[in-house]
Amino acid sequence: MVFDNDIEALNNCDMVVVASYDNSEHHGGSRWESGYAYGIGKKIVVVHFEQDDVSLMIANGCFSNINGLEEFKKIDLNNIEPSKCSLWQT
Repeated sequence: MVFDNDIEALNNCDMVVVASYDNSEHHGGSRWESGYAYGIGKKIVVVHFEQDDVSLMIANGCFSNINGLEEFKKIDLNNIEPSKCSLWQT
């Protein structure tokens, strides 16, 4: 049921916002959701939190990369611009 609700929400949303706070493998669900959203053409915004590196698949498979919560608070999601990731990608 959780999986089906997740798919329904992803199919019906306009944008997916992903919090990226480390590059460990413990975030498989978020990574899967990002990949699914990318595959169905959703706009993905990644907010990076206090990390030295990021998955190159997450960093390059999104529309915009934001550095931290303070920067995210300043963003108008209706008029967000594309941006590349400045972090080391692995």
